[in-house]
Amino acid sequence: ACPMAEEHCSCGFALPEGAQFCPGCGRPLTPEAREHERTLNALPPREEETPRPIGFSDVHSLRACYWPAVTAALLANLPLLNLLCFVWHPGAGFLAVSSYRRRTGREPTPREGAKLGFMTGVVSFTLSMILLAVASILPGSGGMMGGFKRMQQEFEKGGQADVATQLGKLMEEPAALALVLVFALVFSFLFTAGMATLGGAMGARVLNSKD
Repeated sequence: ACPMAEEHCSCGFALPEGAQFCPGCGRPLTPEAREHERTLNALPPREEETPRPIGFSDVHSLRACYWPAVTAALLANLPLLNLLCFVWHPGAGFLAVSSYRRRTGREPTPREGAKLGFMTGVVSFTLSMILLAVASILPGSGGMMGGFKRMQQEFEKGGQADVATQLGKLMEEPAALALVLVFALVFSFLFTAGMATLGGAMGARVLNSKD
């Protein structure tokens, strides 16, 4: 900066007495002028980004739910391991909350944790239906009716002939069979989403209490 005693600025322009800025180049000449220039040139304070509410429209929520839902769907459709579906689905909801916390640094409330769990359950149910559909069209599967026939054979081998007979009659009545399938789908959805929702709410409560 040019001291006030100098008659000319470094740009060569003559300085009027008491000038705070050079009339030629606009250079600040006093501490007050330099501070004023810094204030004018300072970037406006950055507004903190408001986190989006948990939901299917939030990418962080979806990413947090995805891998727990995939894991639960796979485990729930494997022989023998599917018997522990009451463990996999709540566990998926719990893990979704944990993943969301790591991704966002936020601590979801139990209500928000339940929402994450519900989302996980919906994704898991959808993936399970896709897996079942793929399995039914694989060569040698016999489709949906082939699955019912295998169930009938299993009941007969297990000494439950009455149940096998009822299942055989059911396969001969398309309307009744469709009704049973709809009921099974509704029950499966409610079970999957409900257990995952419970796991999400518990996850938020447990993980928040540890902090």
